[in-house]
Order: sequence, then C-alpha cells, then structure tokens
Amino acid sequence: MDVDMEAGEEMPEEPLQQELSCPVCTRLYEDPCLLPCTHSFCRECLDKSGRAHRRCPVCRADFAEGQAIPNRALSNACEAFRRSSDWLRGNKRPGDDICRIHLKPLELYCEKDEEPVCVDCVTLHQTHTLWPQREGLGLCKV
Repeated sequence: MDVDMEAGEEMPEEPLQQELSCPVCTRLYEDPCLLPCTHSFCRECLDKSGRAHRRCPVCRADFAEGQAIPNRALSNACEAFRRSSDWLRGNKRPGDDICRIHLKPLELYCEKDEEPVCVDCVTLHQTHTLWPQREGLGLCKV
C-alpha cells in the first residue's frame, strides 16, 4: 500500500501505516469518523457502505444517523504520519538526513556498503568497518 505516492514509487507498508488505514478502502484515513462500536472509517467509505443500511462494515453493529462522530485524534495521527512520510521520501531540508528504518540521525558511514547508517543500524553492519560520518564521506569521494 502506498501513502499517496507518485506513479512508480513504492514505500514499504509499516505497522503504523496499517493501523492508520481504513478497513474499507485500505488507504490512510481521510476525514475519519468513529462509530459507537469503536470502529473507525473514512467518512466517504462509511457513507458509501451505509447507504443501504446503517451497519458497521467490520462488526455489523447497527448505528443510527448522526452517531458517527469525527475522530480527531485519528485524523491528527494520520496527518502526522503523512508529514513524516513526505519528509522521509525526500521532501526534507538538506542536512536533515535520518535513517529510514530507525528514524535516527545518520551518524556513521559503512565503508563496505558505501552508505551512511544510524547507530541502531550497527547490528546490521557488524562485520563492516564503520566510520564517523565526516571521515567516511571523505572515503566515498576518493
């Protein structure tokens, strides 16, 4: 599943992204609303699925007109996730490099893989020579 990605781009689905996705359309929630049964859906998805009868698409619990309320906390979480995803995809300022896996600053440079890594990536590069990023980037230029 993509997060409003450009054509041809793919971003691996994360557990957080799964939790912030509507069970009907499987995309990040848009204008999420909360039902009395505590399930949430995009407003449009709920409107489409509830045209014939007012039942939760997940548990089939009945609900009355007007019982679906805006889920502001979920909406804010989705918006924060979108912003962080945009930032990670490259819509960031120069010098704001962070690890795409651990979301930590890239402070080291792996000589073997010729790439910057964060301190948590060290376990993935145990047998490799790691340098402080300033020294390692100099090796890359050579």
